Amino acid sequence: MDGLIHIYEGNGKGKTTAGVGLAVRCAGRGRKVVYSQFLKDGSSGEIGVLKNIPGIIVMTGGKNFGFTFRMNEEQKKEAGITEPKNLEEQAISLVGRDIFEKLIKGYTEKQWGRDCKDLPAFIIKRLPVRLTFDNNYFNALYQGIPVGGYTKMVANMLDGVEVRLGEDYLEKKAEYDALAEKVIYTGPIDAYFDYQMGYLEYRSVRFETELLDKPNFQGNAAVNYTDRETPWTRIIEHKWFEFGKDDEGNDLPKTVISREYSSEWKPGDEPYYPVNDEKNGALYSKYRELAQKEKKVVFGGRLGEYKYYDMDAVIASALDMREKELG
Repeated sequence: MDGLIHIYEGNGKGKTTAGVGLAVRCAGRGRKVVYSQFLKDGSSGEIGVLKNIPGIIVMTGGKNFGFTFRMNEEQKKEAGITEPKNLEEQAISLVGRDIFEKLIKGYTEKQWGRDCKDLPAFIIKRLPVRLTFDNNYFNALYQGIPVGGYTKMVANMLDGVEVRLGEDYLEKKAEYDALAEKVIYTGPIDAYFDYQMGYLEYRSVRFETELLDKPNFQGNAAVNYTDRETPWTRIIEHKWFEFGKDDEGNDLPKTVISREYSSEWKPGDEPYYPVNDEKNGALYSKYRELAQKEKKVVFGGRLGEYKYYDMDAVIASALDMREKELG
């Protein structure tokens, strides 16, 4: 999930004032806002005003709303939460059932094409929950993307290196294997072995991209659509990754957006996300055994290791593998 969630809680006054103020500021910038006042019953005076502001969706709750980590043991037992065994149980243990139902369940099942009960807990466990004003994605001290994006970073890394595009390694395997002592393979591990053990499952992504004759569409690089009914999972507005500026620092008069649609992978599609459930994990283990016998080939990355990696983790893995395999 790439959206920003601000949580205001604790004793004393000021929480509603801060939340309302930020909601109005965001709406004034053209951003879409969901204002969830889940510990009040909806009679607060500010609710009527917020409901009349375009771009703000207001949700109110009552006595049944709250965080699981603020529940007593009796409430936790009633919710059936002991040791989380899947994504749904893990999410409820982190943020409670109501926030799970409103913000996580629909998006997650749309993204993965599976019930949350059939997905592993680690997918949601990797995201931190904070009761602070920190709106960063993770808890890491330094967070960001390379200036110019990852494409520019990789181009700089490959400067002076022969690069062949539009090639299929598996069709010319013998030719490429003869060029070096080690081969780094980051494609699908089941494709490498010609699917002899069966097909691993992946999720694919389809993009619809538009050039809009306006300087701003959503005021943010990524906005997630957490409801089940909206067909796309999120909209990317690319200019905001570079703060809306060109290489000379000038404002850009137009904007490009991409809607992302998640779908089940089939042969011929681009695989994006491994489906790390029990069934696929067992099949991957068989392919991993075959891979360990390939002394010349090193398997890496999301597809080569059939593992859901964040970008920082996959870069760290690549550096560790380089040290281990190449010295």
